[in-house]
Amino acid sequence: MVRQLAPADYNSYTGTLTIPAGSTSATVSLTINDDNIDEPNETFSLNATVTSGTTDNTNATGMITIIDNDDPPTVSISDETVDEGAGTVTVTVRLKQSVLVRILSLDLSTADGTATAPADSRCLYRYTCTVPVQVVQVLLLIDY
Repeated sequence: MVRQLAPADYNSYTGTLTIPAGSTSATVSLTINDDNIDEPNETFSLNATVTSGTTDNTNATGMITIIDNDDPPTVSISDETVDEGAGTVTVTVRLKQSVLVRILSLDLSTADGTATAPADSRCLYRYTCTVPVQVVQVLLLIDY
């Protein structure tokens, strides 16, 4: 689980709650903030300290889990046109999402179309790419 600090995912709360005589419960409303970021479910706690009255315990904690409601990012790769004398081509790998909060690893490999790679390339054109947190595009420089 990932623990997030306020105010990004929820609004922090400090206050006093009274459970009236004859009642067994009372409620408090906590504000959860929606975002457009695919992320793991997150947790935070609500802590209470008994300040008046008599109970078996003087402290209590409840754990709140925020379940993510956002779709995971979509990966796209740019189409490029390059002069054969250029020697290299830079290709952009993009994510549809503006912020990435998990590391994304991609295995990349070239595949022949009407152009072919050398028969003895021995996988020279296979790449593993790890996209760190907060990065939304990666530029690949392929040197032929």
